[in-house]
Amino acid sequence: MRDDNISRLSKDKQGHHMINLIITTYPESIREKIFNYICNNFKELAQDQNGLCVMKKIIEYAKTDTKKQKRVVDNIIVDSLEYVQHEFGNFVVQEIINLYDFGMCEPIYDQMAGHFQRLSLNKFSSKLIETCIDRAPLELQEKILKEFCSSPCLHKVVQSNFGNFVLQKSIQHYFKLKRHKLELIARIIKSLDEVSDFKVQEKWGDQLLVRYLNDLEVHPHNPAEIEDSTTPSELETG
Repeated sequence: MRDDNISRLSKDKQGHHMINLIITTYPESIREKIFNYICNNFKELAQDQNGLCVMKKIIEYAKTDTKKQKRVVDNIIVDSLEYVQHEFGNFVVQEIINLYDFGMCEPIYDQMAGHFQRLSLNKFSSKLIETCIDRAPLELQEKILKEFCSSPCLHKVVQSNFGNFVLQKSIQHYFKLKRHKLELIARIIKSLDEVSDFKVQEKWGDQLLVRYLNDLEVHPHNPAEIEDSTTPSELETG
């Protein structure tokens, strides 16, 4: 198969099914050729709606070969922040994070470090941050929480249609990081003064935060208790 046909079929509504069939059933020499072509034309296909389907098959195909995995990841980290905010590219990154182990994906996480707050405001990358929250080891979970806690623009995340779900996921998911969760809740409470939408204030102040604090066995109407609970001695690492 000629290289130009691989590209044309991969981006075609019907043709990409043929490429997927080759990736899953043809002899290894042909599959290897498809893999090499796709890695050499990664962005073209990763940012195409039908190409995305082929990318998912290639990512799965590489799952049993660490050298192939590394080649896929190396393609992502060249423009990782662009991919995670792209309507199709973000799904490519999510597929990698879901199928490959943390050690292989760590360079992708490193590229996103320092950008979690900004990425949580984007429709597409916010979904990826939620995937990171689900998949990341404790060390990275702590890094994400700390970044939100130190952000001077937390109110923007609170009132974002996408970021608010990232914050909720953070509070609900990080059961081993009670101190950081309480610190984040305390920061959210303070940030509500900068939120102009009353409905958002009401949603967080009267519903979500009360529920989360009750789950953590902290009195929701006692700010001092929340502040006291964020002392370093309360960090749970086990």
